[in-house]
Amino acid sequence: MQTPAVLSLGSNLPFRGMDSLRILRSACAALGERLRGLRVSPVYRTAPLFFTAQGDFLNLVCAGDWEGDAEGLLGFVQAVEAAFGRDRAGEIPKGPRTLDIDIALFGNEVISTEDLRVPHPGITGRAFVLVPLLELFPSARDPVSGKSYKSFLDCLPRDGVEWYAHGTGI
Repeated sequence: MQTPAVLSLGSNLPFRGMDSLRILRSACAALGERLRGLRVSPVYRTAPLFFTAQGDFLNLVCAGDWEGDAEGLLGFVQAVEAAFGRDRAGEIPKGPRTLDIDIALFGNEVISTEDLRVPHPGITGRAFVLVPLLELFPSARDPVSGKSYKSFLDCLPRDGVEWYAHGTGI
């Protein structure tokens, strides 16, 4: 069974000579090997939110159809992160990283396990996720509350989230 999945990607550290934009584009290409019909939002430059003593992030959202369950998708995205130098054990929580991939949405499912929470628990408070998400899905709604994601975005400051590049070329 195929389930539409929405992923949020971010990067603010280089890896093996690749800058963050190239990392994001290469990661999307890797994700596209397993996510059918991959769509990619524009890339946004965003100021860090939680651990502010670090460089700006580049962020985007991509979406495609996943064959399998959410836990299988989690394993796949963590393998893609690791392929681009992500070291969960050695990093500062919410700190700089070569690649971060979150499962923002998995169909309309609500999942809460020790390893996975979907929709992503921070989605409604993060303009850097909502802005690109709404580029792809302008009428998207939160599967928990039923509220539109636009209504959440309208309550957030958008300073620190600026268009950076097209998501094409992936």
